[in-house]
Amino acid sequence: MLRKFTAAFAITCFLLFPLIAAAAKASEKPQVIKLQRFRKALWKVHVTVKGKPGDFLLDTGGGVTLLAAEFSKGIDCKFWGRNTGYNMFGKKIEGPHCDNVQINAGDVALTPVNVGKIDFGEQFSGDKNPDGLLSLDAFDGKAFTLDQAAGTLTIDECESCEADEGNERTALPYFPRVFRKVPERVHRRTDYGGDDMAHPGLRRRGRVADL
Repeated sequence: MLRKFTAAFAITCFLLFPLIAAAAKASEKPQVIKLQRFRKALWKVHVTVKGKPGDFLLDTGGGVTLLAAEFSKGIDCKFWGRNTGYNMFGKKIEGPHCDNVQINAGDVALTPVNVGKIDFGEQFSGDKNPDGLLSLDAFDGKAFTLDQAAGTLTIDECESCEADEGNERTALPYFPRVFRKVPERVHRRTDYGGDDMAHPGLRRRGRVADL
């Protein structure tokens, strides 16, 4: 009886192992987020914030995710305190924040963030204002490839992120016009609070023309 049980158990494990391995491999696949073009040089991402859907601008230079004041209404979120910062034009932005907010982009769960509020005003006159700004804090601890030609943002595996840290690639700012056809790979690093953007094939002494 014991031999039969052992044999049956071994066969069951043998049959289940490929299924478990396949499931683990599937879970390791890069997660792809579809982007939508907004105006000429901007991208929108369809997200859900605590179950409420909206279209956010993807801000690859931002460090704080922001909800439009109108969009924030009805969301179960207690705003308190005050954040203060400046945008790229030197304009001061300040307001309360809500902590540990879960945001999903499609079926991809992003890193929970502390969100603030923003008023776009007439900044996008003639178009429907975005529902917020999705910034790099929502990708904290992750690396992703922004492929502007395909209109996708792919969250890469952590192992591949660590492998790239040893390469002599140059950390570059975001130039949407210059690198429009070149996928950009971004790694949000928490050890020094910065963001690395690397372009495949670009070395420290290389030039844009070499691409």
